[in-house]
This record gives sequence, structure tokens and C-alpha cells, in this order.
Amino acid sequence: QPNTVASWTDLKKLFLEKYFPTSRAASIRNEICDIRQCDNESLAEYWERFKQLVSSCLQHQISEQLLI
Repeated sequence: QPNTVASWTDLKKLFLEKYFPTSRAASIRNEICDIRQCDNESLAEYWERFKQLVSSCLQHQISEQLLI
């Protein structure tokens, strides 16, 4: 049947295609790569902003090694 989901992987793929297009993931990936600590922003504030940005896009495809 054409409108059935056979596996969790299929469901995840369909969900991400519909609600999280690759253009959005690419935009967030660029934000992650360009993030900088702002003037008058504490390290703790920057770290929280960074973690929130990374968690907003689970398929950013940036390795943990590069994130650190």
C-alpha cells in the first residue's frame, strides 16, 4: 500500500521530510558553525545558547568531535 509506513526508519524519514526540510537543517548547521560568544555574555550563557541550538536540529550531521 502506498501510504503505509513499514518501519520506524520510514516514519522518521517521512516526518523529517515533512516537518524539517533539509534547507532548515542546513541553516541551523551554518548557525552552529558560525556561533560566537557575544559581548557581555557569560560563558555559561553562551554554553546554554550553543546547547539549545545544537539540540534544535538532531540531524545537523556535525560530529561530536567537531562540536567540541
